[in-house]
Amino acid sequence: MILTEEDPKKQDHIPTEQILKDIKDTQEEIDDFKAEREILRKRPQENRLRLYLLDPKIAEREKFIENLNQILKYRKEVKNES
Repeated sequence: MILTEEDPKKQDHIPTEQILKDIKDTQEEIDDFKAEREILRKRPQENRLRLYLLDPKIAEREKFIENLNQILKYRKEVKNES
């Protein structure tokens, strides 16, 4: 889900350090899922269901990172306006 224009304002209470840590941790999860997907693709017929379930997990976490980046972008824009 992409954040609306008001959402970054509502989430602005989260410390920047926490957002950066969440981005890093989530990217590590994505990398792990992608590595697992590559292993599972070696035997696609046997792992069809697990492969099917991995793609939404990856997409969900990528959207989470995108939302966190929107909050950081909002902070940067507000800081530049001040």
